[in-house]
Amino acid sequence: MHRLLQGALGLIDAGLLAILGSVSDKGLPTVRITGAGALLSGQRLVSALENLGLSPSGLSKGTLVVAKGNCPVAGAPLVLVHDPAEGFVLDATLPFTWTGEALPRLPSANGAVAWVRLPENPRSGVFKRRLQRLGWEVVLFEPETSLAAAFDRLNHEQPSLLLAHARRPSLDADVVDWLRLPVAADVPRVLAVPLGHPALEQLDSGYRLQALPFSPHDLAVLTAAQEPNFDLTSLPVPLADEAGGRRLLIVDDNPVNQAVMGAMAEAMGYAVSQADDGQQAIEACLQAPPSAVLMDVNMPVMNGIEATRHIRALQRSGQLAPFPILGASADATPDNAHACLTAGMDTFIAKPLMIAEVAAQLRRLSPDAPKSAMW
Repeated sequence: MHRLLQGALGLIDAGLLAILGSVSDKGLPTVRITGAGALLSGQRLVSALENLGLSPSGLSKGTLVVAKGNCPVAGAPLVLVHDPAEGFVLDATLPFTWTGEALPRLPSANGAVAWVRLPENPRSGVFKRRLQRLGWEVVLFEPETSLAAAFDRLNHEQPSLLLAHARRPSLDADVVDWLRLPVAADVPRVLAVPLGHPALEQLDSGYRLQALPFSPHDLAVLTAAQEPNFDLTSLPVPLADEAGGRRLLIVDDNPVNQAVMGAMAEAMGYAVSQADDGQQAIEACLQAPPSAVLMDVNMPVMNGIEATRHIRALQRSGQLAPFPILGASADATPDNAHACLTAGMDTFIAKPLMIAEVAAQLRRLSPDAPKSAMW
């Protein structure tokens, strides 16, 4: 899915992408990605098609292009119809079949009321339906009227869940006030923010912090609180755990630094892999993508900045799944920090590293980061 999305993004400079998943009449999962806007043309289009493993039937200027091939990662048959004047449709039939295993039983909220404050946009309806499928009675509150409307509603209704989405880097006071509504003490208060939001660095904020988007596992765990005897171990494991658990790749040419940072990583619950330079780091990521990378800047063979550029290019082309890169250097000058962020690192941390700061940045940037502290 990541490669298909990156491939579709590579066909368009600006505009709109829409993604629809369904099941074919043969029971195979299918994905259709449509795009409209400023589409690529000429040699740039040829390169984008090559990244997807597609062979076009013709590339005359201004003409309809039909291209077919197979995804280099999943082997999925792909068909692209590209009209420079209208848009494109990219269809994929994923070669995965149902194993015949019974689906696990999900917990049910059994009609419990969830109050949800989130921006008014198409995503609001989607999120509401996801909660309703788990048995929640959902009440949506618009940001402009949420506090006043909530206080009025408290006179005749008590929610079993308070949940708010916040996307701005700084939390608005009304979001915090809404999460502090005078409801029962055992009601979960959940603040959902995008990965990278500063709020995710906190451990004790008075409400539960959740990185967007919610996975099916996240919503099931949240709902299970309404069914006290539900066995959470019966749920499928999160994708990160299924793929091998948390693993931090430490890239540093100094063996002492490797040992110290490795001990930090293990204390935070990560498995550790190591690389001595940027080139080794790229090879390690291609062999087994990590949960996150802790990247030294100044190294022989290939430095951390150049390695980061290569890794981000591989991710843009869909050859690598996304993961955060944390830059680390004893050279804590503004110019060095700026160079790291410009190259594509997600954050910059000055050496010597403090475990609390590394953990806070991992919580902010990684969906499977440690959620508690032991130090």
